[in-house]
Amino acid sequence: DVRPRDRYGRRLLYLWTGRGVFVNAALVRIGFARALAVPPDTGRAAVLRDAEEAARRGHAGLWHAAPAGCAPRQ
Repeated sequence: DVRPRDRYGRRLLYLWTGRGVFVNAALVRIGFARALAVPPDTGRAAVLRDAEEAARRGHAGLWHAAPAGCAPRQ
């Protein structure tokens, strides 16, 4: 996107497989990651946001309801 590293020195990367799968979006879509847009690095924000919305609607991964007895006590 714009910056190669974040403020903590971590590399900021978009990753595609050799078959053209956008790995970042795939992880978000199956509920294994969340979308986070931090300006100025927002070039793929809409794609990642849409992937997260799909995961939420489909109750995928971290959006899946916890099994009985696993929810935190109130």
